[in-house]
Amino acid sequence: MEVSFLTIKNFEKLMKSSLSLRKSFEKCIKDMRRQTKFEYTDILKEATNDTRTTKIFIIHTQTECIFITRVLTEPGNSEINMVYTNPSYRHQGYCVNSLKKIIKKLRANEIYLTVNKNNKAAIHCYETVGFVNTKSIGTLIEMTIEKNKT
Repeated sequence: MEVSFLTIKNFEKLMKSSLSLRKSFEKCIKDMRRQTKFEYTDILKEATNDTRTTKIFIIHTQTECIFITRVLTEPGNSEINMVYTNPSYRHQGYCVNSLKKIIKKLRANEIYLTVNKNNKAAIHCYETVGFVNTKSIGTLIEMTIEKNKT
Protein backbone atom coordinates (compact mmCIF):
# COMPACT_ATOMS: atom_id res chain seq x y z
CA MET A 1 0.00 0.00 0.00
CA GLU A 2 1.29 3.44 -0.92
CA VAL A 3 0.38 6.83 0.55
CA SER A 4 1.11 9.87 -1.59
CA PHE A 5 0.50 13.63 -1.44
CA LEU A 6 0.99 14.48 -5.10
CA THR A 7 1.26 17.52 -7.28
CA ILE A 8 -0.97 17.40 -10.34
CA LYS A 9 2.04 16.51 -12.50
CA ASN A 10 2.94 13.55 -10.26
CA PHE A 11 -0.71 12.50 -10.06
CA GLU A 12 -0.79 12.39 -13.85
CA LYS A 13 2.37 10.23 -13.90
CA LEU A 14 0.82 7.84 -11.36
CA MET A 15 -2.38 7.51 -13.41
CA LYS A 16 -0.36 6.84 -16.57
CA SER A 17 1.77 4.22 -14.82
CA SER A 18 -1.03 1.78 -13.99
CA LEU A 19 -4.13 1.15 -16.06
CA SER A 20 -5.82 -0.85 -13.29
CA LEU A 21 -5.16 1.86 -10.67
CA ARG A 22 -6.44 4.50 -13.09
CA LYS A 23 -9.63 2.51 -13.72
CA SER A 24 -10.14 2.05 -9.96
CA PHE A 25 -9.62 5.77 -9.35
CA GLU A 26 -12.03 6.70 -12.13
CA LYS A 27 -14.63 4.26 -10.78
CA CYS A 28 -14.32 5.81 -7.31
CA ILE A 29 -14.78 9.34 -8.63
CA LYS A 30 -17.74 8.30 -10.80
CA ASP A 31 -19.33 6.83 -7.69
CA MET A 32 -18.56 9.90 -5.57
CA ARG A 33 -19.84 12.36 -8.16
CA ARG A 34 -22.67 10.08 -9.27
CA GLN A 35 -21.55 10.34 -12.88
CA THR A 36 -21.52 7.72 -15.59
CA LYS A 37 -18.52 9.21 -17.38
CA PHE A 38 -15.29 10.37 -15.76
CA GLU A 39 -11.63 10.21 -16.73
CA TYR A 40 -8.65 11.10 -14.55
CA THR A 41 -7.82 13.83 -17.08
CA ASP A 42 -10.95 15.67 -15.86
CA ILE A 43 -9.05 16.31 -12.60
CA LEU A 44 -6.14 17.70 -14.63
CA LYS A 45 -8.50 20.05 -16.49
CA GLU A 46 -10.13 21.17 -13.25
CA ALA A 47 -6.68 21.96 -11.80
CA THR A 48 -5.77 23.98 -14.89
CA ASN A 49 -8.96 26.04 -14.54
CA ASP A 50 -8.44 26.75 -10.82
CA THR A 51 -6.09 29.49 -9.63
CA ARG A 52 -5.41 27.56 -6.42
CA THR A 53 -2.64 24.99 -6.09
CA THR A 54 -4.04 21.47 -6.43
CA LYS A 55 -2.61 18.46 -4.63
CA ILE A 56 -4.00 14.95 -4.54
CA PHE A 57 -3.74 12.74 -1.46
CA ILE A 58 -4.15 9.11 -2.40
CA ILE A 59 -3.80 5.76 -0.67
CA HIS A 60 -3.55 2.90 -3.12
CA THR A 61 -2.19 -0.48 -4.00
CA GLN A 62 -0.70 -1.14 -7.44
CA THR A 63 -4.19 -1.84 -8.76
CA GLU A 64 -6.73 -0.23 -6.47
CA CYS A 65 -7.61 3.21 -5.15
CA ILE A 66 -8.38 2.98 -1.41
CA PHE A 67 -8.78 6.62 -0.37
CA ILE A 68 -8.56 9.93 -2.23
CA THR A 69 -8.96 13.60 -1.51
CA ARG A 70 -8.04 16.78 -3.28
CA VAL A 71 -6.63 19.83 -1.51
CA LEU A 72 -6.95 23.25 -3.14
CA THR A 73 -4.65 25.82 -1.54
CA GLU A 74 -4.15 29.56 -1.88
CA PRO A 75 -2.38 31.92 0.50
CA GLY A 76 -4.06 31.68 3.90
CA ASN A 77 -6.59 28.92 3.26
CA SER A 78 -7.10 25.43 1.95
CA GLU A 79 -10.20 23.62 0.78
CA ILE A 80 -10.40 19.88 1.22
CA ASN A 81 -12.73 18.30 -1.30
CA MET A 82 -13.35 15.18 -3.30
CA VAL A 83 -13.01 13.07 -0.14
CA TYR A 84 -13.77 9.44 -0.96
CA THR A 85 -13.06 6.05 0.52
CA ASN A 86 -13.50 2.99 -1.68
CA PRO A 87 -16.54 1.09 -0.29
CA SER A 88 -14.39 -2.04 0.19
CA TYR A 89 -12.23 -0.10 2.69
CA ARG A 90 -14.79 1.92 4.63
CA HIS A 91 -14.97 1.83 8.45
CA GLN A 92 -11.25 1.04 8.69
CA GLY A 93 -10.01 4.52 9.64
CA TYR A 94 -8.66 5.62 6.26
CA CYS A 95 -10.65 8.85 6.14
CA VAL A 96 -10.06 9.98 9.75
CA ASN A 97 -6.36 9.09 9.76
CA SER A 98 -5.74 10.63 6.34
CA LEU A 99 -7.52 13.86 7.20
CA LYS A 100 -5.50 14.16 10.41
CA LYS A 101 -2.28 13.90 8.36
CA ILE A 102 -3.50 16.41 5.79
CA ILE A 103 -4.62 18.88 8.47
CA LYS A 104 -1.24 18.63 10.18
CA LYS A 105 0.47 19.37 6.86
CA LEU A 106 -1.79 22.41 6.26
CA ARG A 107 -1.64 23.77 9.82
CA ALA A 108 -0.64 27.31 8.75
CA ASN A 109 -3.82 27.71 6.72
CA GLU A 110 -7.50 28.13 7.48
CA ILE A 111 -8.99 24.79 6.38
CA TYR A 112 -12.55 24.25 5.20
CA LEU A 113 -14.73 21.82 3.30
CA THR A 114 -18.35 21.45 2.26
CA VAL A 115 -20.51 18.39 2.73
CA ASN A 116 -24.09 17.44 1.94
CA LYS A 117 -26.32 17.84 5.02
CA ASN A 118 -27.58 14.26 4.54
CA ASN A 119 -24.12 12.68 4.48
CA LYS A 120 -24.08 11.73 8.16
CA ALA A 121 -21.09 9.39 7.88
CA ALA A 122 -18.91 12.10 6.33
CA ILE A 123 -20.06 14.71 8.84
CA HIS A 124 -19.22 12.35 11.71
CA CYS A 125 -15.76 11.74 10.21
CA TYR A 126 -15.09 15.46 9.80
CA GLU A 127 -16.25 16.24 13.33
CA THR A 128 -14.00 13.47 14.65
CA VAL A 129 -10.94 15.25 13.23
CA GLY A 130 -12.04 18.65 14.56
CA PHE A 131 -14.17 20.30 11.89
CA VAL A 132 -17.14 22.35 13.08
CA ASN A 133 -20.24 23.46 11.20
CA THR A 134 -19.83 27.13 10.28
CA LYS A 135 -22.72 27.76 7.88
CA SER A 136 -25.43 26.22 5.74
CA ILE A 137 -25.44 26.73 1.98
CA GLY A 138 -28.63 25.20 0.57
CA THR A 139 -28.23 21.43 0.87
CA LEU A 140 -24.59 21.81 1.95
CA ILE A 141 -22.83 22.54 5.22
CA GLU A 142 -19.54 24.41 5.28
CA MET A 143 -17.21 23.11 7.98
CA THR A 144 -13.94 24.62 9.16
CA ILE A 145 -11.25 23.55 11.52
CA GLU A 146 -9.96 25.89 14.18
CA LYS A 147 -6.27 26.69 13.77
CA ASN A 148 -5.48 25.71 17.38
CA LYS A 149 -6.96 22.24 16.67
CA THR A 150 -4.30 21.59 14.05
